[in-house]
Amino acid sequence: MTGAAGIGGETARVLLSKGATVYLAGRNKEKSETAIAEIKKSTGKDACHFVQVDLGDLKAIKAGAESFLQQADRLDALVLNAGKRRIACYQLMPRRHHGSSAAHEDGRRMCE
Repeated sequence: MTGAAGIGGETARVLLSKGATVYLAGRNKEKSETAIAEIKKSTGKDACHFVQVDLGDLKAIKAGAESFLQQADRLDALVLNAGKRRIACYQLMPRRHHGSSAAHEDGRRMCE
């Protein structure tokens, strides 16, 4: 699951309450681990873990997938709910990937 705050955090709480093991994926380990601690405290469940990954960087996605596979043997569902609120400028992003229609073949993408 991406996005530990807001909808992501609530989704994690519901899944944990139903007995699921949840892996929160994110760029910022400190923020994610803080969110995970809050989720664990509010649910009383410990089956919530962190996978560090930047979904805008293909190499980081591969590393994140490898990290996940070291922790788990299967993936039953993937929730991708993190996102940007608005787009305001262009930025050159070599070797990066962006999944929205704002991505451009020449390596530029929209950014905040």
